[in-house]
Amino acid sequence: MPYSVFHIRFGQVPLSVVVDEVDYVRETTRVSARYPAEPAVASDSEPREPVMAP
Repeated sequence: MPYSVFHIRFGQVPLSVVVDEVDYVRETTRVSARYPAEPAVASDSEPREPVMAP
């Protein structure tokens, strides 16, 4: 698979790339790329106390 601008910029291969808009007058193209989500990292490892509504 050839390297793309998306791969070089973010260091991983996108899941999908969609062309949103092509402007022939300004000679620009807008695209959207989807990448896999990274797992969230918790700031602490201890459980939190439950909050009860009044």
